[in-house]
Amino acid sequence: MVRRSRRLPATILAAAHRACDSGELDIAAKLLRLGEEVIASEADFRWRRHDMWALIAAHERLWYLRHKDLTFSDQ
Repeated sequence: MVRRSRRLPATILAAAHRACDSGELDIAAKLLRLGEEVIASEADFRWRRHDMWALIAAHERLWYLRHKDLTFSDQ
């Protein structure tokens, strides 16, 4: 029997971050959508809340990577 060191949501989020690191932003987006489904099916509210914050952070990272060329001005 193989013992896993990470829960499924953490594994998916780690893969999404690796996809961001390698510039595969479309793959990262697909992984985050899959992560949303997995987290939504989590029965334990405490784990779901923990995973949701990690998912939000990953979505923010993806957004910043997709919009890094935008410049914001005060005008």
